[in-house]
Amino acid sequence: MAGQTDRMEALGRYVRRTAATWLRQPNVTSVGVGVKITDGEPTGEICIQFTVGRKAGLDSLGELGLRELPGSLVVDGEEVATDVVERNYATDARPVNLLARQRAAAPRKSAVDPVVPGVSIGHPATGAGTAGCVCYDAVDGTPYILANWHVLHGPGGRIGDPIVQPGRHDDNRVDRNRVGQLVRSHLGVAGDCALATVSDRRLAAEILELGQPVRRLGEPELADRVVKSGRTTGVTRGLVQRVHVVARIDYGEAGEQDIGCFEIGPDPQDPGEDSELSRGGDSGAAWLLVQPDQPTAMLLGLHFAGEVADEPEHALACYAASVCEKLGVLPAPPQRPATDPGGFDANFLGSAVALPAAADAVVDSDLFVDAGATLKRGQPRAHGRMYRINKRTSHITIVVAEKA
Repeated sequence: MAGQTDRMEALGRYVRRTAATWLRQPNVTSVGVGVKITDGEPTGEICIQFTVGRKAGLDSLGELGLRELPGSLVVDGEEVATDVVERNYATDARPVNLLARQRAAAPRKSAVDPVVPGVSIGHPATGAGTAGCVCYDAVDGTPYILANWHVLHGPGGRIGDPIVQPGRHDDNRVDRNRVGQLVRSHLGVAGDCALATVSDRRLAAEILELGQPVRRLGEPELADRVVKSGRTTGVTRGLVQRVHVVARIDYGEAGEQDIGCFEIGPDPQDPGEDSELSRGGDSGAAWLLVQPDQPTAMLLGLHFAGEVADEPEHALACYAASVCEKLGVLPAPPQRPATDPGGFDANFLGSAVALPAAADAVVDSDLFVDAGATLKRGQPRAHGRMYRINKRTSHITIVVAEKA
């Protein structure tokens, strides 16, 4: 592996290729790329890092029905160390403690106009999550609220369902709190993500208490400093601890799902109160890159899960680029031509031409519309990559016949 970037890319490819196999082992909760930890301290060595529900000694693995994980792996011809950390994950839909309730300002859990990222939102059948950020349809520029599948959709939801702000957990008067509707969603390796329109109120793009709208996408790297604004814990900061992670999460009625993501831990330089990153209700919050000490407009991830019970504080976020590609949205409105060439131009040949018209002896006998070609375009992203934008077209067919 030539350089550090190439090495990380190779390790990421290995994780994506083998994650399903590792996650079939009953005790493995995730696999990703991180820094090896020895005696509770990071060593600086990049490794393939496994998380397990319960860490056990070699002599007790058999009694528990578990298999030993390898001490190293060979990736692209090079031996790579492994690491095993005890860690469990759950979506941030857990009960909220009193401290967390007091910490979030009232506007986050109340109806607001305009709707801003960082406030409570949800499907009427779910509890409450966080409106992450505003993004835009890659084709027509329609603005949407981006949040999680388990916040805006859930096991019983359907595309077209109403969305309420605040979420039902914060105000159960769902009829008066309708703000828009669910338009797209996905739950799988690409992420836990969904989009909602905001049609019944105004919409503002600046994230609450961060003063920053999302304008571009980025790829998280180890040790990146990040910040989010969530419904429950408000503004918290963290440090990227693992990348290229695939975690297996239990979504209840929707079953266990393997989600591509990265992991965030507390930022030692700015740990915040109790070093807390998130609590139930923060799902959907946008994690932005911090440089050097201020939030930037670069979206790195979408918060969707955290630690279980009293485990060390950590959070999981879907990759922003993966989520936006899957849902067909951009972090900023798509650029449009300076002039609109649409419509009929009578002088397009240099001299006036009459608007085409059907002959008097011809009448329409049928009209139908069907799908046309899908034009594939690209949106640049970090490290010389791009993600695909599909521009769909239609065929309009008019069948004519002579007058009787």
